[in-house]
Amino acid sequence: MILSVQGVSFRYNSAPVLEGVSFELARGKILGVLGVNGAGKSTLLKCVNRILKPTKGSILVNDEDILRLSGTRIARRMGYVPQKYSEDSLTVFDTVLLGRKPHIKWAAVKRDYEIVERILHTMKLDRFALRKVSELSGGESQKVIIARALAQEPDILLLDEPTSNLDLKNQIDVMSLIRNVVQDHDVSVIITMHDLNLAMRYADALLMIKDNTVYSCISTNQVTPEIIHHVYGIDVILAKVNGYPIVVPTGN
Repeated sequence: MILSVQGVSFRYNSAPVLEGVSFELARGKILGVLGVNGAGKSTLLKCVNRILKPTKGSILVNDEDILRLSGTRIARRMGYVPQKYSEDSLTVFDTVLLGRKPHIKWAAVKRDYEIVERILHTMKLDRFALRKVSELSGGESQKVIIARALAQEPDILLLDEPTSNLDLKNQIDVMSLIRNVVQDHDVSVIITMHDLNLAMRYADALLMIKDNTVYSCISTNQVTPEIIHHVYGIDVILAKVNGYPIVVPTGN
């Protein structure tokens, strides 16, 4: 396993947000993190990346305890894409180059520029290289931020609701891109999501959070209407359309 999270807890002041969360992630897999608003999904990502320090538990990346690693070493192992990104006055090229920061000692060198150029080409962002991120559409700018995380050459990508503000086409484009990144770069992904249908279609496994802890961590083909009801409090049916699983709510 590339990532092992064991017994992780976190509190904001005295309020528990996560309690005894445990799961593992294999290389080359996508883990979707699901749950109602306020369940602690984003907090979990920040604990894994040590943006927030867990009050209890351990997090191992390739058997290394992240609580003992420097920020630079963590950044070389994990790329983090937050829900919001504010540095949109930079060009696309410079934004992606920022992802090389954990590897740069004094100044960017030829290899850093080559990596950025390769990632821009892979993600079909070449023609936007000299444009400011603020000038791009939502889907295009989201791809840029994912490209920046890829420039870190991480083992794990942590994506916090990367499709939440995108239209249907861009949601599919971004999730297909993430799947291709996993296959082409042999990375693992943890992605927080609200859309059950996207999660069922693109994730290999689902971590469902309820009452501050893990309700279930199962492969997508093990999901049942009963599990969804217990997590979300709504009745659904599961079906397949053209081979893709879909979740259809049946209750109010």
